[in-house]
Amino acid sequence: MTAGHIILVTGALLLVGVAAASIGRRLEIPAFLLSLVVGMAIGSDGAGWVRFDDYVTAQHIGTACLAVILFEGGWRTNLAEMRSVWVSAVGLALPGTILTAATTAIAAAVLLQLPPFEAMLLGAILASTDGAAVFGLLRRSGLRRRLVLILEGETGLNDPVAILLVVSLVDTPGGDPATVAMLFTKGILLGLLIGIVVGLLGAALLRSGWLPSDALYAVASLGLAGLAFGVAETIGGSGFLAVYVAGLLLGHELRHARRFIGVFQQGVATFADIGLFITFGLVVHPGGLLPAAAEGAAVAIIVAFVARPVAVWLLTIRTGFTRGEKVLLSWAGLRGAVPMLLATIPITAHVPGGQAIFDVTFVAVLASALMQGTTVGPLARMLRLTAAAEGSASDGADADVVEMEYRVPPVSEAAGMRAYDLQLPRAAVLTSVIRSGRTLVPTGTTRVRVHDTLRFLVASDVIDVLEAQIGKWDRPSSWAAQGRGVTSVTTPSGRDRGSTLLSGLRVFGAAEWVTWKRMLGVSGRKSPDRTRVTGF
Repeated sequence: MTAGHIILVTGALLLVGVAAASIGRRLEIPAFLLSLVVGMAIGSDGAGWVRFDDYVTAQHIGTACLAVILFEGGWRTNLAEMRSVWVSAVGLALPGTILTAATTAIAAAVLLQLPPFEAMLLGAILASTDGAAVFGLLRRSGLRRRLVLILEGETGLNDPVAILLVVSLVDTPGGDPATVAMLFTKGILLGLLIGIVVGLLGAALLRSGWLPSDALYAVASLGLAGLAFGVAETIGGSGFLAVYVAGLLLGHELRHARRFIGVFQQGVATFADIGLFITFGLVVHPGGLLPAAAEGAAVAIIVAFVARPVAVWLLTIRTGFTRGEKVLLSWAGLRGAVPMLLATIPITAHVPGGQAIFDVTFVAVLASALMQGTTVGPLARMLRLTAAAEGSASDGADADVVEMEYRVPPVSEAAGMRAYDLQLPRAAVLTSVIRSGRTLVPTGTTRVRVHDTLRFLVASDVIDVLEAQIGKWDRPSSWAAQGRGVTSVTTPSGRDRGSTLLSGLRVFGAAEWVTWKRMLGVSGRKSPDRTRVTGF
């Protein structure tokens, strides 16, 4: 195959993957499921357009793609918000993954009559939720923010745990518990250490302003991801944990660059997501899955209905979660790329029965996507655990629109920031800047100056959030007399609300106005939690 043919096939596969992702989003079907189907359809047992059965290469591609996906997942996770759910997220990611692996192994040994080592290996392979699948699901699920944060934190942290479990089992003949525990602990500690070091030092380096363009910052962030993963793996740590932690810290420390680097990261992660699942679709032979169909479906049922719920319910005792939230957390644990990537390890390590384990895992992932991936959204709506349901229960969708003004004092950290650096809450927007008696229409790159007066439109139910953000800019003593830096607060109602909101049309343009209207719930279609402010 010539270079031109390879480029042609790659471009065509990417476009097909993009189309599959778009169709999956509209039909509420996991996009990765369609990408897998595309890979199988054009592979050796399908149309035969692409013949690929190299598990080592597939493993390398999957490793690189998953590292990118985890880095982007860490980057866009709000560390400040995550602090409120760390205990639950870490509990589900660490002991929860081990408990899920043990329960699955016991059930597989009893019900499927698997030898102990194969049962332990299969349990470890299917123990973790999947970053590629869960991050994509959460972007369109509309779940309450608390649940989204828990699932994001869990899936970013439990992938390395499952990978370490599998690698430790494969590298330890007979699965000696002491050796497995030592390798597992070493991988966790070194991965965490490298992630913290690279994240903090990388943030300090990028904050120094030595790069001349935004594009180079984006590329440098990806280079730091590779550095974190590579160093950790080289010294025996978990590269996946290191890259997730590095992304988490970089995204937190570089809040001023979150928007333009985040767009780049999301594009790269989407590319990796499509490439990863098409690759695994190509390497599998659908005809060989038939003998494993019954066992794979049985394992998927065990994980979804027994192992995952047992872990969730045991680890959320006395944590304040409602029964509905526990049900949702149990059901949202999709299996995807990580189990398939892990299932290639027994094959490449020449473990007896490795191919059978891969086939069972692949069927289990397909079953998980069909059972859980297509029903998480409807289940969340039925349990009233979406942001929209939460908003309607608290009248958030009908929140008044409030005008607020803030005069920038000399001590304010906001001075010198660009508009999109202000980190406003989702239901707040900067509408104008009054400077030296002139009213300016801000863009995302407008810099705030001392003595500017900033005017905001904000939903009344997030005023406290905006005031808290203002509190991060100023000392309390420097705030204006009428309430913590807010020089005026006006709540339009009825006809006045309409005139106030119509002024936003002239500021943002028709397209952004539609987004703003939906964000505030004026149209009654979306609540503030589901739409971000555009333009900043």
